[in-house]
Amino acid sequence: MNIAHQYAELVQFGGKPIWSEAIYELSEVIKRQQAEHVLIGDWGIEHQLILLSHNRLPMWAVPFASPEDPEALRAVVHALEQPNTILVRFASAELSPSPIQHELVDQAAHTSGHVLRLLHTIEDKQRRIIYHIYRVHPDQ
Repeated sequence: MNIAHQYAELVQFGGKPIWSEAIYELSEVIKRQQAEHVLIGDWGIEHQLILLSHNRLPMWAVPFASPEDPEALRAVVHALEQPNTILVRFASAELSPSPIQHELVDQAAHTSGHVLRLLHTIEDKQRRIIYHIYRVHPDQ
């Protein structure tokens, strides 16, 4: 299969969810949020956003570590505590190439008393929900 054929299939059918054209809309929606901190909660998102934003988004990637790792848990709790923070991740752990990062973020939010409020869902051309963007709030 040549590159032109692969490109035609990508345009017609979209990419696999992890490598979806929905990344373009995700990048634009994140820019409009004007967040001070963008927490990237899945592997495979950060480098695409670095490229699309010309490295202008204030991003921090969740470590690829177990929720039982105290150092990783502390680092994510610290990230959640920053003002005006949003979290970006795949819409489900099933889509994620690293579901352990979902577990780490969820555990850190629970431990620190933060809630993740869904701001946006981003769909691909096939109307599959690929990404979620959350606003991080202290639980009140």
